[in-house]
Amino acid sequence: MLDTHNRGSLWNKTRQRLDIQVATSELAEFLNRDKFVSQEEPILEMGDWPRLSVIVPSFNQGRYLERTILSILNQAYPNLELIVIDGGSTDSSLNVLQQYDQFIAHWVSEKDNGQAHAINKGMAISTGEWLSFQNSDDLYLPGALRSVGLAVKANPNSDVIIGHVVGMNQGDEVTGAMLVMPPSFWRQISVGILFHNQATFWRRSITKRLGEFREDLRFALDYEYFTRILQNNFKVTLLDRYLGAFRYHPMSKSSTISHIGMSEHKAVVKGIQNNLRGNYRAFLPAIMGKAVKAIWCLLTGRGWYLFRQR
Repeated sequence: MLDTHNRGSLWNKTRQRLDIQVATSELAEFLNRDKFVSQEEPILEMGDWPRLSVIVPSFNQGRYLERTILSILNQAYPNLELIVIDGGSTDSSLNVLQQYDQFIAHWVSEKDNGQAHAINKGMAISTGEWLSFQNSDDLYLPGALRSVGLAVKANPNSDVIIGHVVGMNQGDEVTGAMLVMPPSFWRQISVGILFHNQATFWRRSITKRLGEFREDLRFALDYEYFTRILQNNFKVTLLDRYLGAFRYHPMSKSSTISHIGMSEHKAVVKGIQNNLRGNYRAFLPAIMGKAVKAIWCLLTGRGWYLFRQR
């Protein structure tokens, strides 16, 4: 587990309870639309920063899309490729994209076959050594991309960089922490998704080896892809830092089609288990995987997380 350089930052303090009010205030300041300027020291020369391609799949999320874009641009990351793949939105999304056109490497607004298809389209035209996707209603937190860039430099053998996330509501108010621990394939199968796209970056070489996101999945597309990554033993590095924010709101997929998510999750797990040979741990009950995380929280000084308000 890797610490980032900015040790005084609120977003690095995962061993103590997250200060919700301070986090909300800092996030509001960060999303100031007139920023685009980093207050951090360069640390590395321009050419030394790994190229990060961030793909934003979107459809009728005009209410939140600007904040998502600002959370990426306000990183002032020196070697960024921002790609927005819009599915032909009929709301204010097109106006937002036109407003930030000069800062977006590539964007398109045309009918597609859903989120996975949009991500795959973005990956196909991306040029970065490292890939990620951010939902058009979610955010990256201050300093996230620079922390990932430094982690890539410090961990040349890593294939995946992940971090912790926070929850937030439709008014950009932080609601709580969502800590992750170093993941494993068996826990991914028994417990469910262990790390989140809002705070995950992976090498392009993974996509070359594993292929694209499954376009038949509407909800569990990230779970299935990240499970493939763990099953193939790619090296995952956990940054001890909050990297992203997951937004809860009435029109999110978690609110509108959670039943589809549960059905897809069960189907993905069953399909993987049917093809397993000799990996008995992937059949262990979820309670054992959750117990491992509880022990990890206690041993790493994060006992507060076990007694947080749900």
